[in-house]
Amino acid sequence: MFTKNLCCADFSENSDHAFSYAFNLTKAYHAALLILYVIPEPVCYCGSTPKRERKLIAKQTERVEQEINAHCLQKNRSMGGILHR
Repeated sequence: MFTKNLCCADFSENSDHAFSYAFNLTKAYHAALLILYVIPEPVCYCGSTPKRERKLIAKQTERVEQEINAHCLQKNRSMGGILHR
């Protein structure tokens, strides 16, 4: 029926439920599962400089990448090590 399935994620409990549903649907159709992690925009304060905002964005991006890696590893272990990055 389809060859690719897109699942959006944001580390919430509802996102975990959606992932499980998408995973099972994807497995049933032998499709590829694409996972899109949503990263909220950082809060920048009035009076902040562009350089400071770039540093804040870089710091948040690094933190979110670490969360994504940890989340993917945990999901992979819970599903028997079948996910590929």
